[in-house]
Amino acid sequence: VSRLPMKLTGHAGAKFPLQRSVKGVEAWISPNILYRRQGEFQQMNLGTYVSKGPLVGGVWYRGFFSSTTNDALIVLLGVETPLLRFGYSYDITISDLTPATGGAHEIHLGMKFACPQRSKFRTISCPTF
Repeated sequence: VSRLPMKLTGHAGAKFPLQRSVKGVEAWISPNILYRRQGEFQQMNLGTYVSKGPLVGGVWYRGFFSSTTNDALIVLLGVETPLLRFGYSYDITISDLTPATGGAHEIHLGMKFACPQRSKFRTISCPTF
């Protein structure tokens, strides 16, 4: 029995406003990078999301910027409401697997649950005399 190598994952991203909120409508851009490694396997995803109001779009690259490690370009579109998120993405294969896979479709449906805000400090009531 062989042991599965440890998986390491690193993710970094930021969210920058593109304009001030006008009538409650925000616009922002969010660049991100995701790196994964397990044994000899390595993968890097590099991309960005752009949003205005409820609409979100994005473009990602998966691979390592060389002809032998290019894997896919990922295009995504979505809509976000206070309760739900819906998205569609398509992986455009740019590796030698293109004829075999033809790309991949993904549909996402998520629901946001309200979580009560916790106090930052635990307080202890002082007895009164």
